[in-house]
Parts: sequence; C-alpha cells; structure tokens
Amino acid sequence: MIKILLFLTHSFALADSSEDMVAPLTSTLSNYYKSFFVPIGAVLAAVVIIYGGVLYSTSQGDPGKIAVAKEYIFGAIIGLVILLSAGYIVSLVMPF
Repeated sequence: MIKILLFLTHSFALADSSEDMVAPLTSTLSNYYKSFFVPIGAVLAAVVIIYGGVLYSTSQGDPGKIAVAKEYIFGAIIGLVILLSAGYIVSLVMPF
C-alpha cells in the first residue's frame, strides 16, 4: 500500500498536465490488479469451491444442504468470472 501511495505522489509531482497524470495511474492500478487481486481472488474462489464440494459430499442426500453447497459453488464461479472479466472490460472502456 505504501508503494502505491509513493508511486502516485511521485507520478503526480512529475506530471505537467492532467493527461500525463492519468496514464501512470491507470497502468499502475492495472498492474496491481493483475498481480494482487486476480491471484487472491482465484485462490479464494478455489477455497470456496472446495468448501462447497465438501458440503455437497457430506450432505447425505439432504436437499437443503445440497442446495446450500450448490449456492457456494455457483457463487464462487460467478465471482471468478466477474474478477477475470473486470480487467478486460476496463481495458475496453479506457484504452490507453
């Protein structure tokens, strides 16, 4: 976090115009997104999918427990799809 703040203050101090300030900020946030949020989100999604699988396998045929397990698995997959597509969507909206 301190690295981000130092880079941002250094970038803003060196920038002459507002256009010069946007490019370093965007590339820095994109790099941190790819190197920090994607791996952590993928690990969390895998843990939740495994937890849902354990719930499913230990449900003993109970429809309520099976439904809860499927919700965990489905939610983790949807979250992973959103996480992985967010970078692509932002690059379409803000092509730098």
